[in-house]
Amino acid sequence: MKNHSSFSLVWREGDGDLKRWSLALLVCVLVLTVQMQLSYGPDSVASPDTINVTNGGDVASNEIHRTTRRQAIIDFVMALYDDNLDVYDGDYAVFYGFLTQAPWDPRIHHNPSPDNVFDGYFVLKRLNATDLIDWSKCKNFLKSLINLDPESDYYHLPNSSIDTAPDVWTCDTVTEYYPELGLESCIYPDEITQFVSGLQKTDGGFGTAPFSDEIVESATMTGTAFALRTLRRLGRLDMIDKEAALDFVLSCYKDDGGFSDMPTGESLVGAVPLAIMALEALGRTDLIRTEETTNFTLQFLDNNTGDVPDHTIVTLYRILWSLDHMGTLDRVNLDAVLTWVLDCQSAQNGGFDPAPDHMDEWKENLYLTRVATDILELLGRMDLLDENMTVFHYPKHTIPDWYIELTNREFGNSTSTTTALGGGSWGLPSIDILSVIAPFVPGPLLLTLIASLGVYIYYSERQRRKLSRLREKR
Repeated sequence: MKNHSSFSLVWREGDGDLKRWSLALLVCVLVLTVQMQLSYGPDSVASPDTINVTNGGDVASNEIHRTTRRQAIIDFVMALYDDNLDVYDGDYAVFYGFLTQAPWDPRIHHNPSPDNVFDGYFVLKRLNATDLIDWSKCKNFLKSLINLDPESDYYHLPNSSIDTAPDVWTCDTVTEYYPELGLESCIYPDEITQFVSGLQKTDGGFGTAPFSDEIVESATMTGTAFALRTLRRLGRLDMIDKEAALDFVLSCYKDDGGFSDMPTGESLVGAVPLAIMALEALGRTDLIRTEETTNFTLQFLDNNTGDVPDHTIVTLYRILWSLDHMGTLDRVNLDAVLTWVLDCQSAQNGGFDPAPDHMDEWKENLYLTRVATDILELLGRMDLLDENMTVFHYPKHTIPDWYIELTNREFGNSTSTTTALGGGSWGLPSIDILSVIAPFVPGPLLLTLIASLGVYIYYSERQRRKLSRLREKR
């Protein structure tokens, strides 16, 4: 008997069943090939497996989905939630600001702030979705920001992040938002009052933070507004020179109805809400020249489109907030504004961009999403989020390449970040063959192919054993 290869031996000397199964297998392969050519060939008109979206790259068709605007925001916010901050000593959780953002890493001074809790919290609160998160880890983080070192100059003051000192913004945040999460015990009124009142300058305004003797910080409307809000909230305005503070605010009031950030500056639309905050804290909103300030503010809003000169939703919110607090919001074309705001919601991941059709790298982020919900709540139109929309991706946080390159270069793979960076020994990639070919093969044909291969292997092994026994007898 001639010496044949295994396949030739089985084919030529096998029984009729094996021949029939082998023939069936070849027929299945032929049908499968024809089907794939018809469905995925160069002239195919079938739906592609990926869709190219402007400024969004290739989008897998199984990620494109219909949902409500409200649910898209919830999905976006939840994708930013990070409850694995094991680089710190405590059991903490916060929110990232962007879907592509470096992990929190004290080695590069990249640490979260209170805003990394409250931006996410208030968005979810407005969407009635705070029950999706156990806030205990977020509370642990917020508690950790309070300086409990009796030897420190900032004892009992809130730090702006884990490795930075307090400032006026953080004091304002703590006194306003900590009670939202039941953290009133973390507020130390005496220490905060002493710190904030010490920021008042000789011209009556306030700075934002203490500096060394070599650096003299001028008073600004920004520092003044947040300082006065903080002290009013604590009931401690009597600890400062209120008349001097009022004089500073009025020295920034311009003839055109606008306010500047400093007495020598020009009118800025962004300084208007700060001045209103300061005057509200002092109880002197009667000094606002409502008609002039309203007209100044409205010149920065296109009432036909809802757009603003710098094309950012943040400026739009400041304008609307100012008009609302002056009682002149009825001057605004709210339909145009609402349309513009909703157009800021990105179809990429469901968060909000700075403006509609925004093409910059500064894409949708948590802060802008909070601002958008601020506007909708201000205008009483949260119901618009029940509309349906198409989203191209299920949002997912990713680590930027620069961070991986930086930490690998500077620190190697010997730290806890190796888990996030995928560190470890080199090995062959793990490939799931079925997941690779499944998108290109119709389900029934794929199952037929698998079954045929199984039967073929079974009969091949059966025939091999039969031939082996025959050889042994011979």
